Amino acid sequence: MSITCLKPLSHSPGSVDGIYCLRKLIYVLVWIGLIACTLPMLGGTPGWRQLSPMSDVRFGHDVVQLHTGDLVVIGGRNSAGVVQGTSFLIDAATGSYRPLVNQDPVPRTNSAVVAVKDAAGQSIVYVIGGYTGGAGTYVSSAAITRIRYDSVSKLWSYENVGTLPVAVGDCRAVSDGAGNIIVSGGRIQSAGPLGVGVVTKATASINIQTGVVRRLGDHITARAAHAAYCFLDQNLQRTVAVAGGEDAQGTSTELLAGTVWDPRANAPLIHRTNLVGISDNAGIARAFGGESGGTPVATCEWYDYKSGWRNAPRMIEARADFDVTQIAGTRDTAAAYITVAGRGTGTALRTCEIFTLPSGSDPAGMWVQFSPLNTAASGRQVAVAGNNLPVVVGGNATSSVECFQPLSIPNVSFPSTEVGARSDSVPIVVTNTWMLPIEIKKITVLDGADFIVAVDTTTVKLAAGESRTLLGWFRPSMSGMRTSRLVVNLGMIADTVLLSGTGLASTVEVLTAAVDFGDVRVDSTRKICLPVLKNNGSDTAWIDSIVIEPPGVYVVESPVGRVAVAPGTSLEVCFTFTPATRGVAAGSASLHIGPRSYPVSVIGNGYRTLAVLRQPGCDTVSAQRSEEVRLSAMIENVADRDIQVSAISLATSLPGIARLADSSAIPFTLRPNELRFVDVILTVQKEGEERIQLSAISNSDSAVGGVLCAVVLSRSVVPSISAIAVGDLCIGDTVSTTVILTNTSAVESITITDVTVENTQQAQVDSGTGFVLSPRSSKVLRVTVTASQPGAIAGSLVVNSTRGSTAIPIQGRAMDALAVVLPSASMQPGDIKVLPVEINAISDTVTEFSIAHAYDMLAITGVSTMQTDAVVSARSSVQRESGGTRIRIVWDSPLPIPVARVGIQVEALRGSDVVSKLYCERSAIGEACVSSDTSEIAVNPNCGLERSLVRMSSGANVRVSPTPATDNMIITVSAVNRTPQLLRIVDADGIIHHSVVNPSVSVPMSIGVSDLPAGIYSAQLFSEKGLEDSYVFVVLH
Repeated sequence: MSITCLKPLSHSPGSVDGIYCLRKLIYVLVWIGLIACTLPMLGGTPGWRQLSPMSDVRFGHDVVQLHTGDLVVIGGRNSAGVVQGTSFLIDAATGSYRPLVNQDPVPRTNSAVVAVKDAAGQSIVYVIGGYTGGAGTYVSSAAITRIRYDSVSKLWSYENVGTLPVAVGDCRAVSDGAGNIIVSGGRIQSAGPLGVGVVTKATASINIQTGVVRRLGDHITARAAHAAYCFLDQNLQRTVAVAGGEDAQGTSTELLAGTVWDPRANAPLIHRTNLVGISDNAGIARAFGGESGGTPVATCEWYDYKSGWRNAPRMIEARADFDVTQIAGTRDTAAAYITVAGRGTGTALRTCEIFTLPSGSDPAGMWVQFSPLNTAASGRQVAVAGNNLPVVVGGNATSSVECFQPLSIPNVSFPSTEVGARSDSVPIVVTNTWMLPIEIKKITVLDGADFIVAVDTTTVKLAAGESRTLLGWFRPSMSGMRTSRLVVNLGMIADTVLLSGTGLASTVEVLTAAVDFGDVRVDSTRKICLPVLKNNGSDTAWIDSIVIEPPGVYVVESPVGRVAVAPGTSLEVCFTFTPATRGVAAGSASLHIGPRSYPVSVIGNGYRTLAVLRQPGCDTVSAQRSEEVRLSAMIENVADRDIQVSAISLATSLPGIARLADSSAIPFTLRPNELRFVDVILTVQKEGEERIQLSAISNSDSAVGGVLCAVVLSRSVVPSISAIAVGDLCIGDTVSTTVILTNTSAVESITITDVTVENTQQAQVDSGTGFVLSPRSSKVLRVTVTASQPGAIAGSLVVNSTRGSTAIPIQGRAMDALAVVLPSASMQPGDIKVLPVEINAISDTVTEFSIAHAYDMLAITGVSTMQTDAVVSARSSVQRESGGTRIRIVWDSPLPIPVARVGIQVEALRGSDVVSKLYCERSAIGEACVSSDTSEIAVNPNCGLERSLVRMSSGANVRVSPTPATDNMIITVSAVNRTPQLLRIVDADGIIHHSVVNPSVSVPMSIGVSDLPAGIYSAQLFSEKGLEDSYVFVVLH
């Protein structure tokens, strides 16, 4: 039995993915175990397979995995109880046995075996102590030997190392992880049967590299057939411990501290001997089974460095004298251990179990049943070979060697197939149910005349739990049931799977020997379905394939693939014909049933409906813009059937510039070899090439269309502007503009005979005589417009040439000139004055102009008549606008008026300045040109004098009506917060013409004004607070 400190797994057993996959495999293995326990082992079913037995029984031996992947079987005793000195290798690649270069100098049984690796990664196997002898009498041995590998010869051989301080059998040994092997306890025996010697306390250490043996301090308690461990303590330091195997029923745990043993650790929960002790991947010591008080137990324990030994999950069966190994090859490792056989309660065992290490999802670990061995025995030894397969060797009274076959491959039944034909492929699923990857070395078929199996690679590698699908075919060589075996070779072992199928010999009758498709248009398809074969036999007929020639033209649309025809039924086949060319196309279809072939001829005729457009090249035409040009093309039927033309469309660079000359001629029919002219009218838009895409909609096999082309040469002159627009001009104004005449033709010159102005006397052109414009050349003309009479300016600039005339409109308006004279004045805030304004040359009934002034200093409030021959109508108005006031005067006097003097009523405001400039300009809607000088209105900022015309915001108001007044006027006074004390009538110069003391409130007063000079006056209302309000009015006579 090999006991050693194990290295951590390369794949963490606690990872989620690893544990999930491991659990799935465990469930598969449980299922395999249950099946194997209830059914005889079948080919393709996972389970243990017998390798060649050893030459004799081997018991009390050990099996160790080497770095090469092979296994070495060490020591033990035979059926006569004689200790064996022969060791041999089990080849992982072939399962064959071969000897070492030499044998152990000291044959032994029940030795302690420890496998370690040197710096080069090569295995060194130490064989320590044990018993020699036989025939019922055995002697303990102190010998230490080791097996080493020669990398040059690639051979294994024994060599002596030294001796223990005490000769012991049933001792235990473990690597301490620091370069030493610690040897613990055992029995000292000089004669008699095994297990009768004295249990010893002796311990020793062996240096792995040098082989130097050193005695250590004795155990506190003598022990044999116990367990030795190397675990990680609380400081993550490796510590060697021993437990169990005491002579008495009491039990204890001892820890190695330097060279002495410390007994203060907590004792195991029960006394055990003949148990298996391991140190797992996490550095935790674990005790499995064994016997307590002479009875096998199923309990297990693990060592907690904080609190001592603790219960672990129980094995499914109680067992002692058994073996355990980690499920790990030379490259792959699983977080699990397998235990095999052993001595149960009253009987030898053949059962196996797997223990999965604790993880995040299963913190305690778990035991599951595994596939049972073929041979029950205690003392069976197990190791995993380099091919990842577990191997169980020997045991009490057996020479059996068994290897686990992990592949699940169901037997394969193929569909009944015609003799000589090949069936459709059948999937063969191969699943690796083991916990490590497996490599299949070779897959073959025994007597492969009837069956074919395809594999995509020479070797097949399957990860743990992975499945691979192979493909198989059945090709019977004769009728009836046919069978064979699929051999799956794993190197060390091979397994077989049953392949079976029934060969058929059918009787068929050809129902259709020829298929005629008739006339089919080229590139179109016709389909015909009809019964071709009838099965007159008693077995199902299998049509392996239907092949038709030539491919592409003829196609078998259905059935596709192998098809069954039941006895007494017919096979319907659907053919299609798609001719690619005109003319007769003959072909042949073949229906294959195994080696037999049944021909069916096919025939069809391809025809075309094809029209083409024939058009001349680009035609050069002479035309001007907007002229129409006729272009022609021909549509010809060059095929075998009538062509129906239902519509013709035209596509051009600009919409609407081309049309059919006679659209009523469409639709029309073309007989074979007939042609028809199509005329198109093009409206010229520019000089140069014009292309028309003509497309005919028809039943032609291909599109009917083409391009009509015309190259237009123009002989007209092109002006730079389409109109001469001068806008609004004042009488007397003159405006000049430039017109550029261009000959756009690239070929011909144009002669300009003259250039004239027509329909207006207000425009002149500077170049009216004839001249010549060469191709792509220009001429600059200057046109002058002088406004001489009011009204619209409407005429034309006419350019006459040998190719015709070009007229350019002249557009504009001439307006009267209106002169306005504005006076200057001086005012105070609140003053209201009527300023005399002179207007010259009035010819319209309405005169409009704008007076620009400071908006916040002056308010123009009215316009009035100041002379009898220029009467201002009451319909006149003033309107404030941005930057000033718009004046609109409606005249009641006869027109024209050479000079008119009117009064403009101005009110001085308290503004941001003391001077406002006044000048006139044309209003936004005026019909005359306006000119004026600039005057100034000075506003004295000292307000509040009696002459002020400012209306105060107060509680007393005065109103006058009518205005203008002629004989009498009505004055109305109102008061809210003030008592009126004085009402005065004051002219524009501040002279008081009338006064009323304590005027009545809300009682209209009539005052005569017939004796007052015509002019502007203000009615001023005073209270105890001063001027309250004023109202400006006009007196006319």
